[in-house]
Order: sequence, then C-alpha cells, then structure tokens
Amino acid sequence: MRHLIKTTTIYSLAAMIGPVVALLLTPLYVTAIGVAGYGTVDLVQTVVQLLIPIALWALPTTLIARSTDDDVSHTPSRMYGSAIVLAVLVASLLSGVCLLSAPIVASVTQRPELSELLRMYALSLPSTTVYGVVLAILRLRAQVWRTVVLMLVYVLVLALSRVGLVVWYDAGVSGMILALTVTNVVVSLLGVALSWRWWWARPEWSDIRQFVHLGTPLLPASLSIWVLLFIDRWFLVQYVSPLEQGQYAVAALVASLMAFLAEPFKQAWQPMARHQTQPTFIAWSLTMYGAVALIAGVVVVTWAPELLWVIGGADARGATPFIAWLIIAPLFSGVVTVVSMPAIQAQRTGLLAWATLVGAITNIGLNMWLIPQYGAQGAAWATAVAALVIPLMHVRLHQPFYAISYDWPRLLGLGVLWCGYLFVLPYVASSVLYRIALMLLVIVCVGVLINAWQWRQWGQRLSALSQNSTR
Repeated sequence: MRHLIKTTTIYSLAAMIGPVVALLLTPLYVTAIGVAGYGTVDLVQTVVQLLIPIALWALPTTLIARSTDDDVSHTPSRMYGSAIVLAVLVASLLSGVCLLSAPIVASVTQRPELSELLRMYALSLPSTTVYGVVLAILRLRAQVWRTVVLMLVYVLVLALSRVGLVVWYDAGVSGMILALTVTNVVVSLLGVALSWRWWWARPEWSDIRQFVHLGTPLLPASLSIWVLLFIDRWFLVQYVSPLEQGQYAVAALVASLMAFLAEPFKQAWQPMARHQTQPTFIAWSLTMYGAVALIAGVVVVTWAPELLWVIGGADARGATPFIAWLIIAPLFSGVVTVVSMPAIQAQRTGLLAWATLVGAITNIGLNMWLIPQYGAQGAAWATAVAALVIPLMHVRLHQPFYAISYDWPRLLGLGVLWCGYLFVLPYVASSVLYRIALMLLVIVCVGVLINAWQWRQWGQRLSALSQNSTR
C-alpha cells in the first residue's frame, strides 16, 4: 500500500507539472499571439486530442491486459514490438488522412490558417504515438523514474521551444504548433533510447491482431470523452468570432485549474476505495468531496476577472461569464470517480462507457441548440449540463445491483448554494470587496451544511479508512 501511494504521488506530481508550466507561460503566449490566436491554437489542440487516442488504439490499457497472457508473459519484447508496429501503422494512416483533409477542414470552417497548422502537426503524429506507447510500457514495467524523466523532458522541450519560437522569434500561431511537432519528435527519440533493449524481438501479426481486437471496443468511449470535452469548439467556429473563440479557450484553461483538485483526489481515493465494502463510505466521500469542490469553485470564480486580466488583459476578461459553467466539468470528474466505484467493484465497467456516451450525446444536442442562439455562453451551459448528466447516469445504472443511499439533502443543499452564488454574483461583480464577502458567506454556509465543526469525527473516519486500506 505504501508503494502504491508513493508511486501514485510521484505520477500525480509529474503529471501536474505540465499544466502548471503551461498556465504560467500562457500570459506570454497570449501577449505574443493575442486571444484570437490562442483560440486558433486551442482549435488545433482539439484535433490533437482526437487523433492521439485513435492512433494509440487503447494500447496503454490493452498492454496491461496482454501482459497477463501466458503466451506473451515470457516474451514481453515481442509484445512491445507488436504494440509499437500497430501504433505506427495506425498513426501513419491517420497522418495521411489529416494531410489530405486539412484543406477541406479549413474551407468548411472558413479558417484558412488551419490547413497549414493541421498539416504541420500531422507530420509528427507517428512520433507522438511512439512516445505514448513507450510511456505505457515504462509504467507497465514499473520504471517510475524513467517515466517521470520522459514526462519532464516533454514539458521542458515544449516550453523552451514555444518560448523560443513564439516569444523570441515572433513565429505566431505557427510557432506554437511547430514547437509541438518538434517536441513530439524529440521525446519519441528519447523514449526509444530509454527502452531500446525491449525492441529486439520480431513483432508477430497475431499479436497485432489481438491488440486490434482488444482495443476496438474501447475506442467509442475515448471518442465519447473527446466529444464531451472538445466538440463545442467546432460548433463555435461556425457561429462566433475568432476573439470569442479565444475567450472561450482561455476560460476553459482557467476552469482546468480544478484538475489540480480533482486529479490528486482521484489518484488517492480510488486505491483506498477498493478496500471499502460499506456503501456509507462512498456516500460520505461524495458529500465531502462535493463540499470541498464547491468551495474551490467559488474561490476560482470569485477571482476569475483578475486571473483573466493577468493571462490576456482586457480581451481575456470577456471570458469571465463562461468560467462558472466550464468549471463544473473538471470538478465533476471527481464526482464521477466516486459514483462509478460500484460498477468497478462489480466488474461491470461497460456501464462507464454507457454513462459517458449519454453525456456526449447530451453535449452534442445542447451545442446544436444553444450555440447558434447564445454563442460561447451556450457552449458553456451545454458542457455544464453534460457534466451533470454523467454522474446521474452512473447513480441510475448501478442502483439495481449496488444500491447506495447518498446524502441527498446535503448534496441538494450544496447545489442550491452554488446556484444562489451564481445568481447573486452578477450584482456584486464590479466590486472586489463584495465578491470576497459573498465568497466568505458561501464558505461559511458550506461549513454549516456539512457540520464542519465536527472535525474530530472526520479524523476518526480517516483513521478507520487508513487502517482498512492497509489490511
């Protein structure tokens, strides 16, 4: 258990460095390319986030599944070689499709600059998949420090190349994407160098076919997650100006700060929850996480105007109304982790895909309805509603086989507090002092709602949890 917690902590800290560095450097990028240019970069990044899961073909997951097979457990090099061959083949095919379709995408969206940018990234897609497969293998073999080194080098090379190309040489949006391309090539070469001893065995087509077979059912879930997170950008590009698109991208960046709360919680909670058989533990965890998440959300939304000013000046402050809604998705990822645990414990993981699919369909429908009328604000509303639908679907799907009595009165109270905060906020938004007073009032109300003064009882529960998890 101690090793698990240590490894999880190391991976969590390493994974957080990238977003932290990106956030710190974003003001430099926005100053160099403008808010509208940042929106264009964000649009290309959505394509990146679509192509990478397809190119990897769920190999990070299927490698774990195949490593337990008797026919490959004694010859892991053959399995690794087969995985890399599959990834390169799929990535090369996708790269060709992207190169051919880039002018069409630029024409349909009436954004001619996208053609060059998409082609530039497509050239590095095979390198990106090599990096992804090597990273998965290093984790599979418990090579923790090699994994961390590779992740940190990626962050360092990307940051240095973007600062050099965009800030010093004023290469604009093209410099942002060129830096990403260069980084992918560099880290893939380093990844191969770190793992060269595992590539000597000849790949087997039977292994490749097995990887294809195992990975195919997992692709729809990956695509559903992409739809949930990024499809709104492609609806927006047809209805809003480049400036508003950039403001939405900046708002999404600020909202992603909540991942610094949700991700460590998920990494720490899941290993402990596996050892808990009492439904009351899951219900209690959901209430406590909801309270902490609400407070964190209120703090970020309260200071959003000032944070946006630091990132992009007056143009970026126009993104303030979007943040309160976009912040719900990263916060609710922690909620999904809690309410999906019954399905994981019952080994009914297919329910996770169903819940995500329903959320993605909801997001598409709401985007089609709201964005033409309300622009970026409609996209933010759609994202928030879809993020709420997913945990509700989890609760609904697992009730027949694992009924849990959640603390609905307190959860409803937290929801009412959040809605009340959003209702009052516009009336005090012009005054920093009034916003701080409203924030403190909400925090006090949350404390009263969850009986925060009973901190001794919290300590006892945490102590019991620690004892159960080490058994």
